Amino acid sequence: MADPVLQPMAISSSTAIAPARWSLLNLILFRFACVYLVFYCWPYAGRSNLFDAIPSFGSGSMNDKDSSAFVLIVAMIRSTLSRLAEAPWKALCPWVAVHVFHLSGPVTQYHVTGSGDTMLDYVQVFCFATIAAFGALVWSFLDRRRPNYRTLYAWLRLLVRFTLAFTMLSYGFAKVYPLQFMPPSLTRLTRTYGESSPMGILWTFMGASTAYSRFCGLAEVGAGLLLLFRRTTSLGAIVAAAAMVNVATLNFCYDVPVKLYSVHLVLMSVFLLIPDAGALMRFFLLRKPSQLEGVSLPRFQRRWPRIAAIALQCLVIVSVLYNNIWGGYKNLKEYSTTFLKHAPLYGVWNADNLSADWRQMTVQFSNGLSVRNAAGESMFFQTAYDERQHTLKLTSAKQKGDFTYDQPDPEHLVLHGKLGDSPIVAAFHRFDASKFLLTSRGFHWISEYPFNR
Repeated sequence: MADPVLQPMAISSSTAIAPARWSLLNLILFRFACVYLVFYCWPYAGRSNLFDAIPSFGSGSMNDKDSSAFVLIVAMIRSTLSRLAEAPWKALCPWVAVHVFHLSGPVTQYHVTGSGDTMLDYVQVFCFATIAAFGALVWSFLDRRRPNYRTLYAWLRLLVRFTLAFTMLSYGFAKVYPLQFMPPSLTRLTRTYGESSPMGILWTFMGASTAYSRFCGLAEVGAGLLLLFRRTTSLGAIVAAAAMVNVATLNFCYDVPVKLYSVHLVLMSVFLLIPDAGALMRFFLLRKPSQLEGVSLPRFQRRWPRIAAIALQCLVIVSVLYNNIWGGYKNLKEYSTTFLKHAPLYGVWNADNLSADWRQMTVQFSNGLSVRNAAGESMFFQTAYDERQHTLKLTSAKQKGDFTYDQPDPEHLVLHGKLGDSPIVAAFHRFDASKFLLTSRGFHWISEYPFNR
C-alpha cells in the first residue's frame, strides 16, 4: 500500500469547511474566542499588533536628529494611534483593580517596566475574559438563529495570523541581530551563580552563544514568514507553536515576566491549527491519507478589489519586513556605538590595597560601574567622567563621591577622593578579561575529556 500523503487544500467561505450548522457549543465558543482574540490583538504597548505594518523607516525615536520631517510625522501618527488604542484599557484596568479586586498602591498604577506580568496585566486578561463571556452570552441571545460564522471566522483567523506573524518576526529578528540576548557583560562575568536570578542565568546562557541565539531567532523568523501567506499558514503555525512552547516553558521555569504573553502566543498558534487538527492527527497518528482544510476569505467578484487586496497584502509584508530588517540593523548599530561604547576606565580592576573596603571594581559602560567589597557584596554607582580633568563622579541611592583618577600605565589605576565623608585612596591592577572561560573557551570539534566547569 502506498504511503499516506498530506495535501494542502484551500477552500473559500462558499465551500463548506464544517457542517452547514455549527453545534451550539461551537457557536458559543467561537463568539467567546472572537471577542477575546480581538481584544488581545488590539494595539497595546509591549505587544506586536497590526500597527506594526505602518512603516517606521528605521527611525530610532521621534527625537532622532537624522530623521526627515516625513519620518517624524509617521512616527507621530503611530504613537498617537497607539495611545488612543490603549486609552480605554488604561482607564478600565486600574478601576477594576481598585473597585473589584480591592487593590491599592503602586500595583494599581501604570509605570515604566519591562515586565509583561504586572498586576494590571493580569487584571487586563480578567477584563478580556469577563467582557468576552458577557459578550458571547448577549451575542448568542441576539443572533441565536445564525447557523455558522464561516466568513467572520476567516477574518478572525486573518487577524490572529498576522498578529502572530508580526510577533514572531519581531522577536526573531531581535535574536538574529542580536539585541535581545547580548554577550555577557563584565559585570555579569564577575557575578557569582548564587548572586544571579533565574532570569539572569537564562540571559547569560543565551548571550554566551550568539550562534545559538541566532538559531532560535531564525526559527521564529521562519514561523513569521510562513504565517504571512495563506498556503503556508499551517506549517507556520506548527513551527510557531513549537518555538513558543519552548519559550513559554523557559519563561515559567526561569521566572521571566513574559508568561502571559508567551502562553497567549501558544494559544494563538493552536487556534490557527484547529481546522487542520483532524487531518494532522489522521496523517501522523493513524497514517491515513489526509488533506489540510485551509480557511480562506470570500473571493472578491470584481477584478479591481482583488488587485487592491493583493497590493495591500504586498505592502504590509514589505513594510513589516523593512521595519524588522532595517530597523533592527539600525538599532544594533546605534546600540553598539552608544550604549556599548567602552568607558574611559573599561576593565575589571582588582584592588592592591584595602582602602574603602573595595576588593574589585568592574567598569564596562560609560554610565555606571560596580564595586565589590570584602564581604562579597556588590554596589552599583552611576558615573560621570571628565576625561580632560581625569575626574569621576559616583552616585548611588545612598552615597555620592568625587574622585580623580590616574593611570601610570594601562594595567594600573589609582583613585583619589571622597565617598560621602570618607576619604579614599584605592589602587588597582587590571584583570585580564580574556581569561573568563565563558567567553574564551570557544568551540572544539575534538574533546578527549568533557570540559565541564
